[in-house]
Formats: sequence, C-alpha cells, structure tokens
Amino acid sequence: MSSSYSRKRKNPPHDRDHAITTLTTNHTSQLGLNPSLFIQAHEADVLSGSQAFQLARSLAVEVLPSGEKHVGDALIRLNVGFVQRDRDENGKIVSEGGKHDVWVDRYDARLLLDALPSLPHETDPDDGRLSPAGWSDLPSDSEDTFFLTRDETEDYHREKRRKVLENLREERMRALREERDDDEAETRVEDTWGGSDEEPDDTQRELMRRTAAHLFSSPNPAQLEMRILANHGADPRFAFLKGRWSRTWRTAKARLKAEKEQEKAGALSGLAGYGDSDGDDEEEAAEAEAEEAEQPEDAQARAAGGGTLSGGGGDGEEETKAARRARAGEWAEKRRASILNDKT
Repeated sequence: MSSSYSRKRKNPPHDRDHAITTLTTNHTSQLGLNPSLFIQAHEADVLSGSQAFQLARSLAVEVLPSGEKHVGDALIRLNVGFVQRDRDENGKIVSEGGKHDVWVDRYDARLLLDALPSLPHETDPDDGRLSPAGWSDLPSDSEDTFFLTRDETEDYHREKRRKVLENLREERMRALREERDDDEAETRVEDTWGGSDEEPDDTQRELMRRTAAHLFSSPNPAQLEMRILANHGADPRFAFLKGRWSRTWRTAKARLKAEKEQEKAGALSGLAGYGDSDGDDEEEAAEAEAEEAEQPEDAQARAAGGGTLSGGGGDGEEETKAARRARAGEWAEKRRASILNDKT
C-alpha cells in the first residue's frame, strides 16, 4: 500500500513497532524465554514515483562519463578496499586495476565488524598441479554410466563383460577354423592322388592285403567295406576304398580270391579222394559179403548135381563172378551217393 511520505498519522509505524517489540520482549523475559525464538512482524512503506527514484539513486554508485564516481547519500564507506583484476578464459590475470572503495548502506551487517579478516595474497594457479585429463581420458563407459543408478550400472557392466567374452570366444573359434583350414589345405597338397597306375608303398600294400583278407573272410563283404569306409574315410591310408590305387587294389583282391579258390578246390579234391577210397573199400567189402553169401548156394548146387556142375563148371563160375561184381558195384554206388548227400 502506497502513500505520501509527508502524510501524517496518529500512530507512526516506528512508534507502533517499538511498542509491539517492547511488549513482546517484556512478556518473553517474564516467562524466561529467548526472544529470538519468536517471530516478530515489522511494517514497511513501499514508495513509488520520483521519490522512489531518488531513494534508489541514494543507494547506488554511478560512474560518470568523465570517469569519476557518484556515491549515493545513503551509502557509507567501509574501511576496506579491494584490487580489481581481470582474468582470461584460462584463469590467468591479464590486467590489474587500482584500489576501489567499498560502499554499503546503513543496514549492512559488515558494519558490525571491527575489521574484515585479511585474505592471503592471491597467487596464480599452478598449471602443473592441474590434471589435463578429461572425458576422453576416462574409460569409455564412464560418460554412459554417469547418470545411472547403482543397479543399472552393475547391469551395464555385466552386459559389457558378457559381450567381451562372446567376442573372445568368436575370435578363438575363428582362429581354430583358420588353423583347421590350413591343415586341410596342407593335407590336400600332400595327398594329391595320382593316376590309375599309381603304386603304393610296401606299408600301404600290406594294409590293402589285410583289408582284402578281412573282406573275403566276412559273410557280407560289401557291408564290411562300407563300415570300414564310414569309420576310416577321413584316413588317407584307406583312400583305396574311394578309388585311389585302384589297379593295385583290384590286383590284391583278385590274387586273394584266386588263393581262396585254390584252397577250396584242394579241399574238394581231398574230399573226393577220401570218398573214392571209401568207395573202393566198401566195394571190396560188398564183394566179400556177396562171395560169402554165394558159397553155401554153390555147395548145395554141387551136392545136388555133381556131374552136371562139373561138366559146365567153368562157364558157371564166370557168370557167377560177373553177377557178383555187378551187385557189388551197384551197392557201392548207392553207398557213395548216400555219403555225399550226408556231407552236403
């Protein structure tokens, strides 16, 4: 609320404030309380217009165009001074002015001090003690985690470690693949196949011979060959199963097959000889049995008609022997056939 400064009141503000303050102080002192613990209200006048402008100028220090200073009437000179120094962007002093007085109003708290404390002489900052480090010198994730919470920072570092481990694993796998590719390339260069007339060494020949022997001794050679190829297909020593040294491999199998057939033929011939000898023995036994069976018949015939038999005895004996041999041969053939059937 604004009003004229010259307007008279029945109760001036300062008298009323003084009365309230005195009453409050007396009341609190009677109660034994500290007055500073209570709220005190004060009333002030708000001025406007030309009078307010004049009061504002009385509290300001103006620098005139001539360089002189105009100090307001409401200001009091403080018994201290300071030196004006201008600094550049790096903090270094570039200029230093003269000593300036300090002017304060009458309500300034510095007036309650007998003297201001003396400050040490300002020195230029030591550039050697200043760290030249910045964001670029800190770890790459310092700026990213600056505004994160503790849990978010831990999650960020955990994810970063996981990515680092994955990258290391990929590098190791890439190195292993490159090494394996180099080894395979060297193996391909070393194991270059020749033509069909390529001859293996003695060790390879022996391996081929043993493999062929196993194949011919198996009841299913084709299945055994496929199993060997599946288990040892990557081994260059078994490349003959895939077409290398084809002529030598065919020769080894043919030679072994011929040996097997010769052994089988020898076994069959021995078996046939054994059967012939058995047949001869059986034939002789059959003839002996036939002779023994016919002897009583001849004796009876001679006893019944001795003259007749004696007259034609030579032709009768020949016929009897021929019939006996025929029966013995027939019996031996049947016996030999039954033996062969039992063996097969």
